[in-house]
This record gives sequence, C-alpha cells and structure tokens, in this order.
Amino acid sequence: MNISLDHELQRSKDESFDDYFIRLHTNKHDYKIDKFVIRDLLNEESGENYSESKWRKDFAQYRRWADFHVNKQKPGSRNCR
Repeated sequence: MNISLDHELQRSKDESFDDYFIRLHTNKHDYKIDKFVIRDLLNEESGENYSESKWRKDFAQYRRWADFHVNKQKPGSRNCR
C-alpha cells in the first residue's frame, strides 16, 4: 500500500495492534473508509496477506465477546458473579 495516510489512519507508536484493529473497525464510518481499506492497513501493519473477510470476521468475534463481557458485568444479570 505505502501511501500517505491521514494521521488518524496511522497506528500510533504506543498503540497495540489489537487496539489499532479495534479502532479502525469501530471508527470506519467516521474515517470514511471501507473494509478493503481496513484490510490493506491491517495487512501492512501485520505483514500478512489476509482477505477483508478474515479481518471482518475477527472483529465480529471481538464484538460478540465484548458485548457478552459487558452484559455479564451488569448488576442483576444471570451471568453476574
């Protein structure tokens, strides 16, 4: 890819890859990027050559488990310890 990126699309020095991955997916509408741009950015950062589908499915799993974790922590939840 190696193009000049908007600052917001670049991974910051202290940002983990996972944080970068989540930030791109979570803010794609604000950044006005699509799943293909995200694929290119993540592949470049990771050194991989994955399809957009792989990255999108990973994010869907993240959302599933993040939502579960948040709901589990709510008082009165059957899952709350």
